[in-house]
Order: sequence, then C-alpha cells, then structure tokens
Amino acid sequence: MFWDGFCIKNGKQLLGKYRDLAPLRIGGFSYGAQQVWELLKKGGTGRIVKVQLFSPAYFDSLSDRWKKLNLERFKQDREGYLKEFYRRALIPPKYQNWECLHRQEMEEELKKLLTYRWKKIDLTGLDLEVYLGERDRIIDLEGAYQFFKKLGRVYLIKGVGHSLLPEKR
Repeated sequence: MFWDGFCIKNGKQLLGKYRDLAPLRIGGFSYGAQQVWELLKKGGTGRIVKVQLFSPAYFDSLSDRWKKLNLERFKQDREGYLKEFYRRALIPPKYQNWECLHRQEMEEELKKLLTYRWKKIDLTGLDLEVYLGERDRIIDLEGAYQFFKKLGRVYLIKGVGHSLLPEKR
C-alpha cells in the first residue's frame, strides 16, 4: 500500500527508484507519510514488516506564524500556491494533481498537513526506512532527521529535493 503526497498523483512511480515493492511493505510520500504514521499509531499494520517514508511532511519545529502564513497564501491564491509548491518540490508535471484544487476539503487537508504533530511510537517488529532529500526546501529537514534517526534508518540523499529527484541546474 502507498499513500501519495498533497496534490500528488502516482507518487509511487515518482519514487520507484527507492521503493521496496516486495509484499508486506507500506509507504507514503510527504503528506502520505503522515497517513502511514497514523495507521501505525492505531496498530493497523497487520503483517507489515517494512515501512518506508519518503520526504515525510515534518513541520513540527516551524512556527505557528509560518503555518498560518502558508494557509493564508493558499486561501488567497490556490493555483499560485500549488504552482510554487510544485516548483520548489521539483515535482514533474506528470505527477502534479491540479484537479485537487477543486476539492472542497483542500484547505482543511493543508491545515492538517502543516499542523500535524509527529509522536514517537513503538515500531517493534517493523523495519523503518526514511528517505530525505539533502536539498529539500519544503519540510524542516533537520527536524525530520533528528526525529526519525532514533526510530529507524534515515537516508539523506545528496543533490535531491523534496521529490527525491535531482535538481536541474
């Protein structure tokens, strides 16, 4: 099972290079990583043996003011906000989900994403892998690294951003 990021489609193909496709694995990209974490918190993993989180949407250490400003920018210009997000996250056009702009609940979803609080959970019996882009300009990279390094293996991929794709220079 795989959960996509905020306004992303087919994220599992975007991350194909890193994904473990064997049975009994679950994963999530960005906002999707928060959804995987919620499933783990509820104990809904069944026979899962490996969890992969790709650029998990980690904003815990960013100020409430920063989060509020992001929500305001989204309210004022959804399309402009999303265009800037895709640009900064290096999301190729074929993975951009512009239809999400027309969904009524998008503002609430963004608020949930930005205000999500990551809490340590018991991962006994699970193999956790976290993939972070060295040049990620979306999440709190250092905060994510510090949080997840105590819970599993963290891979810091050089020369890539939030999408885990190389930046074009």
